[in-house]
Amino acid sequence: MRNDLTYRFNIINFEKINSQFNSGMQPVMFSVRDAVIGKPYWRRIGDKISYYKNTYGKKKKIFYTLTFNIRFTYENDICYIAYHYPYTYTSLMVNKIEE
Repeated sequence: MRNDLTYRFNIINFEKINSQFNSGMQPVMFSVRDAVIGKPYWRRIGDKISYYKNTYGKKKKIFYTLTFNIRFTYENDICYIAYHYPYTYTSLMVNKIEE
């Protein structure tokens, strides 16, 4: 990736009629470069976020698309993008022990 470009992501064929993305929710991203410098966190990212009906798929079935833009902080970073904050197996086990 380059840090001086805006990248547009289109994730197609969702089936839900509406999404929290239309109410301000943003995808999350984990940057390996951030983790190396001591900030190993998932953070909300993206702008121009939209969730809308698309024209892909079978004619009788309606699908939806999530669209958003990202400008990456670092050149040639490794980034992971997710719909929501991941809930890891480690988190599950920690929560089980606390119960």
